[in-house]
Amino acid sequence: MQSWRTQVPSELISVVIQGPLHRSLAPARGIDACISSVRAHLPHAEIIVSTWVDEDLEGIEADIVVTSADPGVLLDFNSNRHNTNRQIVSTLTGIRAASRKHVLKLRSDHILTGSQIAVMGAYDSLVPAPDRLLRQPITVTTLFIRNPAKVPLLFHLSDLVQFGAREDMLEFWGQRLRLQHEVFAKEPYKNPIGNFVGYSAMRMTPEQCLMLGFMAKKGFDISLETPGEISPELVRLSDKLLAENFTVLDWETSEVDFPERFRKTGYSLKTVYTASELKAAGELDPYGRKARYRKIWLNKYVFNYGRLAWWIALASILLTAVSPDIAKTARAFMRKIRGLEHPNNDRV
Repeated sequence: MQSWRTQVPSELISVVIQGPLHRSLAPARGIDACISSVRAHLPHAEIIVSTWVDEDLEGIEADIVVTSADPGVLLDFNSNRHNTNRQIVSTLTGIRAASRKHVLKLRSDHILTGSQIAVMGAYDSLVPAPDRLLRQPITVTTLFIRNPAKVPLLFHLSDLVQFGAREDMLEFWGQRLRLQHEVFAKEPYKNPIGNFVGYSAMRMTPEQCLMLGFMAKKGFDISLETPGEISPELVRLSDKLLAENFTVLDWETSEVDFPERFRKTGYSLKTVYTASELKAAGELDPYGRKARYRKIWLNKYVFNYGRLAWWIALASILLTAVSPDIAKTARAFMRKIRGLEHPNNDRV
């Protein structure tokens, strides 16, 4: 990816605010605060709210409001909800309603503090045309693009905030909805070795689902058995595609005020790439790739004992083996006291 970026004038931008309206977060956050921040920093942008038919739409100061029927969630054995289908439906409906050349995908619990996210990069001239998945790279932040050298989650593209040409955003989000058996195995994984997701039957995280779904449209037939599946080939492909096809901004300097619940998970923030780290990973020579894979493998199977994420996963497995109900209650309690509860329960 070339380092130069072009700021896009707000007259050329449609902002799609997708998902629930988060009215309970007012006045600091929620749909009204989000729209106000867009008006302040992208003053001439078209604002589109794409939400659910049962949301309270009164008083929304948007240019366009579109609603969709809720496609529902996919459920894990541990009662965790997988919201990929919801995000696809609300985002795609909003993009289709957009009339401008560029689209910013936003959420109502996010606040703009500037216009830095509305920039476009370009493909490096060294990236051959057949390797380019988009017309122009989509701009994302590093929250939460996982670095597999810290937590082994490949193809983990950030889905929180994205900015790109309307055609490219349509291409990325125009995916089919996922089925239960595609996202979850028949039985949960109970082996703690190399397991960073705990007692779960999940094959792919929502972020992985979206990236792999987009890749499938481009001819990549990849189906993970577990979210932490790794191989030299998969690591190389993940690093290459993420580095080449996306303009990545460090989340701290993106001028997006992310919800506090995303910023309170200190150990989780330490597992994401920096923009420079991802760029370097995508440019490694064969020797560098071998060394990197060794590091990723050792982190997953040997040095995992020093990773908090692995200990949390192990505790999940052990507690669920004793009592699934106690494990569920404990998870909810820990999320509550750490301030990580979703403000709209299970909706995105």
